[in-house]
Amino acid sequence: MPLERYGVLKARPIASRQGRGRAPHYHIHAIDHGEDYRVSIAVRSAPAPSQLLYLIDDRFTHPVLARLRELPMGFCGQPSRPDAAAALDYVRGQMLTRARMSALPWDVPGPDEDFNELLHLWVGRALRDEDALIYAFGERFGPQHTPDPHFGFRPSTGIYRVHMNQGSVGAHDERDGAWQDGALMLWFPPIIEQGRTKLAERWVAVFVAFASQRWDSEPEPGMLTP
Repeated sequence: MPLERYGVLKARPIASRQGRGRAPHYHIHAIDHGEDYRVSIAVRSAPAPSQLLYLIDDRFTHPVLARLRELPMGFCGQPSRPDAAAALDYVRGQMLTRARMSALPWDVPGPDEDFNELLHLWVGRALRDEDALIYAFGERFGPQHTPDPHFGFRPSTGIYRVHMNQGSVGAHDERDGAWQDGALMLWFPPIIEQGRTKLAERWVAVFVAFASQRWDSEPEPGMLTP
C-alpha cells in the first residue's frame, strides 16, 4: 500500500540532535522561507528481530540528481511511480544494493564509531555551510498545533520513515510499496575562487534499511542506472 503523504523536503538545515533513548532517531531542524520542519531518521532498529543497515555515500551520483536540482524549496508530494520527479526506489531505480550496506551499533564508545556519529559528521558540515541544502525523502507528518518535542517550533511538522519502504514483513508490510523509499541527501555547493571552480558540487546520500526487509524485486526494463 503506498504511503499516503510520500514526498521530498528540500530545505536548509539549521540544527540537529543525535538519537538517544529506547527508540532513537537523529533529528534535523530545517527551514524553508520561515516554515519549520523536523526530519527524523532512525539510527537504531526497534528491539529484535531486525537490525538497522545503512550506507553513507559521500560521492553519490545518479540521474535523479538532475531532477532534484529543479525542485522548488519546501515539501513536494510525489506519487509513488517511476515517472515522478523525485520518487525513490532502492531496487528498481538501481540506487544501491544490499551488499553495499553496513550494520553498526547505534551508540558505542569512541568517536565516529556508530551511525549516529557518522551521520552527525555530514549533517554538521551542512550546518556550517550556509548554502548547503538537504533533501529528505519519506512521509510527511503533521502539522500538529503543539510545539515540536525536539526543537520547540509550532506547528510541529516534518518528515519521517526516511528509510526503505518496501520488502517489509510482519507488522509493517501494510506500508510497503514501490517508488516510495526514504533517504537523506545533502547538497554542498561548488567552491569558486577567482572565477574558477576549485571544488565541484558534492552530493552525500544516506540510505537506511532493515535487515529483515527483502530485496528480491527485479529492476524494471529501462530504469535509470547510476
